[in-house]
Amino acid sequence: MPRPSALLLRHAVPIWSSPDRGGMRGPSGHRAPGRNFAALDPLLLSRDLVSARLSADPDPAALLTERLARFLSMPAVLSFASGAMAIRHVLPALLDPTDEVIIDAGADPAMFETVRHAEARLHRSPPGSLDAVERRLQRLARQPRTGRLFVMLPAIARLTSVAADLADFCTLCAAHGAILVVDASQDLGMIGQAGQGLAEVQGCLAGIDVILGDMAGTFAVPGGFAAFRDPALADRVRAHPL
Repeated sequence: MPRPSALLLRHAVPIWSSPDRGGMRGPSGHRAPGRNFAALDPLLLSRDLVSARLSADPDPAALLTERLARFLSMPAVLSFASGAMAIRHVLPALLDPTDEVIIDAGADPAMFETVRHAEARLHRSPPGSLDAVERRLQRLARQPRTGRLFVMLPAIARLTSVAADLADFCTLCAAHGAILVVDASQDLGMIGQAGQGLAEVQGCLAGIDVILGDMAGTFAVPGGFAAFRDPALADRVRAHPL
């Protein structure tokens, strides 16, 4: 799991530790032998998925997306075979060649590959740098353009453990009319009282437009997902050919 940075410590965030021989340490520091976040079944799926396998209704995939939508307080969620597949299918569906996309340098390489493949205009930004993103947005605001603005970043960078100040990114993107896409693969289920990640700790979950994630690391089930604040964006992805 990522090391807690100064940003996390500043927010006094409860962090679930990785499972070890002594079990899992919760926010209070106590050990729960043999337990980890996945074993806590935060999406309440274990019993219901078993029931779904034994009957024709409900559909397990529909059940998963419904629970994820409730867990993330997002109106629309789509599921995929993996987190990388979520990135590679969602971004081409959302992007047009005229769109301007600012991507954090610590983002998943699949983000860079997919944006280039979509032929959108890519702008790289230093890891977790709010100032750098703001400068790029201000520069783009002064230029004539016909496309939309996107800002894409990981909540916590996979390789460097840099934690983004998501609350300020939400405010900045709202001020510039930019669509904020956050990869929560490294923090969702590991940080926060409800396990909703860095966005929960910073109180800005409602300000994120699209959340991408990988479920294998925390929820102990294969797959990835994309959650959308605007259901119209989810409809656009559904209509996009695989």
